[in-house]
Amino acid sequence: MKWNTFFHKTATPHLHYVVDNYFHAITAKFPRYRYRCGWMALCFWIPITYLPTGLQDYIFNKAAGKVNLPDDLRNKSD
Repeated sequence: MKWNTFFHKTATPHLHYVVDNYFHAITAKFPRYRYRCGWMALCFWIPITYLPTGLQDYIFNKAAGKVNLPDDLRNKSD
């Protein structure tokens, strides 16, 4: 499925970013409001959250390609 391969290609093998952020959130006297795990989050995922929802959906649908929907959603015209 194209959606899975998109996430596998963009995922980072550096899991220590997540572990370090969890550790900081649990042990810090003043934890941050939002943690950014790596450059992909900083350059892509965080900025995309500021876009309108319709534009986000368009970008994700283009990245995912054809999405398999359940039969109930596919046949709404009935």
